[in-house]
Amino acid sequence: MKTWGDDLRVDALRGYDRAAFDRCIARVTEAASRFGAALESGDPADLVAAVRAHHDAMAALGERSGAPIVTEPLARLAAEARPMGAAVKPSGAGGGDVSIVVAEDEDALDAVCSLAAGMGFARLTMDVDADGVVLE
Repeated sequence: MKTWGDDLRVDALRGYDRAAFDRCIARVTEAASRFGAALESGDPADLVAAVRAHHDAMAALGERSGAPIVTEPLARLAAEARPMGAAVKPSGAGGGDVSIVVAEDEDALDAVCSLAAGMGFARLTMDVDADGVVLE
């Protein structure tokens, strides 16, 4: 589980190895751009590839900084999802609290979600509200 100290590890990387920090952040930024472009294109294969790239970029940032952004169970799930035509990545700050799964088709998504459940992950079903976020 992610802790407040993990954020400090990533921030500390900037101080003691700025070049490595910049390379890692550039990979994360590029993967996020690919993700946005894939969403706009509507191509499932592009979306899966973008999520894989983001997972890999976040894993590299975590490894370089010593922060567990991609946990071992999440890394294992991502590896097992790959041949199914699916991809898994941490969402938010990482550390195993919330992740997302995308797949090229519904059967692959269901297979990965079943696999994830067997590994102790809980499935959250979310919808987009037509009104979006509202300040009350």
